[in-house]
Amino acid sequence: MKNWKKLAAVLLSGAMLAVTGGCAGGTSSSTAEPVPQTEAETAEAAADTEAMTEEDATAAAESDGETITVTDHLGNVVEVPKEIDRIVVGNIYPLPSVLTIFFDSGEKIVGMADVSMKAAQNGLLGELYPEVLGAETGFISGT
Repeated sequence: MKNWKKLAAVLLSGAMLAVTGGCAGGTSSSTAEPVPQTEAETAEAAADTEAMTEEDATAAAESDGETITVTDHLGNVVEVPKEIDRIVVGNIYPLPSVLTIFFDSGEKIVGMADVSMKAAQNGLLGELYPEVLGAETGFISGT
């Protein structure tokens, strides 16, 4: 029995050495030369940078008011208030507890998924921040 254990240990050590030794090979030099960019590619990159700068300037100008306009990757434009007073968390289950701890209060959370509410009721979150237990859960099911 002892011999089998020693043999297994030696074989395992050898296998681990072989696996890690293969990854630690010598340096390889790459002789690939950079591909020169055409004038069209350079102009396109400059136009993209200019467009991004204009978007940033527009966003900065709009952020001076009471609302902020946000455009997502799909092109949807949403206007949100600068000061957020209430938060509804959808099906991201641990997020209500993370936000409650981040804000050190559950007062801003006015809605959460039913699973998150059950976790808050049965866990420490409801004991530490009882105001989070007043959040609505019916918006998920449409009630």
